[in-house]
Amino acid sequence: MFYKNIQCLRALSAFIVVLFHGGGLIKSVTPDFPVLHDVIHQGYLGVDIFFVISGFVAATSVMRSQLADTSRLQYLWLRLSRIYVGYWPFYGLSLLVAWYFSPALLNQWALLKSFFLVFFVNYDNGQELVLYVAWSLTYEVIFYLLASCFIAARRTVQLWVGGFLTFLALIVTAWLSPANSGHPFIVFLSFLDEFLFGVVIYHLWTQTKLNRLHLLVCSTILIALGLSLGVSLHATIGPIRTFTLGAFSAGLVLFALVLEERFEAIAPQPLVTLGDASYSLYLCHSIAFSVLAYLGFDAYILTLDPNAQWALVCLLFAALLGFSVVYFHGVEKPVYRGLLAWVEQSKPMPSLLLWGGKR
Repeated sequence: MFYKNIQCLRALSAFIVVLFHGGGLIKSVTPDFPVLHDVIHQGYLGVDIFFVISGFVAATSVMRSQLADTSRLQYLWLRLSRIYVGYWPFYGLSLLVAWYFSPALLNQWALLKSFFLVFFVNYDNGQELVLYVAWSLTYEVIFYLLASCFIAARRTVQLWVGGFLTFLALIVTAWLSPANSGHPFIVFLSFLDEFLFGVVIYHLWTQTKLNRLHLLVCSTILIALGLSLGVSLHATIGPIRTFTLGAFSAGLVLFALVLEERFEAIAPQPLVTLGDASYSLYLCHSIAFSVLAYLGFDAYILTLDPNAQWALVCLLFAALLGFSVVYFHGVEKPVYRGLLAWVEQSKPMPSLLLWGGKR
């Protein structure tokens, strides 16, 4: 099944991350809107939503791979190529931008580690990454490597093992974090918890007959408590982020599922389309903001009258959204479909609808 509301959540999570990284520009043209600034400051939680969705998608793709009798190697090829095919063009573009505007960065960056996504970062050593937002992709690669281990397992086994791993990861994270909350491994464990939230949600959703209205109430409570506690406690790192913003994200995914199935409240197609292109948006926006900073755009926009400032900022964000959609349909999707066709030629199988489960 293709969940349109999940795609809508992709669009939401990508866009609030864009707002978060573009917050300095927005704040400069809206000095009298502190509430807006506070909202933008919480934009990092888009990453938490991404990871929960990734867990849900990973469980979905594993089930579809089992139905198609797909091997672990083919599964990994499909999932990892999805990550790398989307990432490498923007990696190259980031190198070109740095070479043109600031060549010194090329000596600062870990080029090979960045290319293969083989690094862990904590919250203050991202300077060595060619494309900073790619720090989350390393975790995605590991998550799908773990997911591939369950290709041949029964659904009940996946549910129980997923639940046990979630519990274990939460306990270990909470135990190790007090003195090491910024350690890269603790950061990884925190996001692994959120990925596992998505896995458990998938199995509970598809394999149990839980009352959907009860789930709606539970998800609403998770959303309200998780977000309010996360914001009030400034949950940016460690288990506190997992237990608050991770819970909020899990509630949001569950809420979207209930709306789509029980009430047939489905996201409009433009948001679904933007959700399709959310990966491109996530990768391209930081490069765009870097180019604008090199060109002095932040200082230039302050020389304009307030109405022109608003119009230009809105045009900028609209251009980012438009580029992402065009790039997805014109480049990213055709290339990935070509890879998918190549895999299908090596072993007959359905398309798995894996494109609907992007990242």
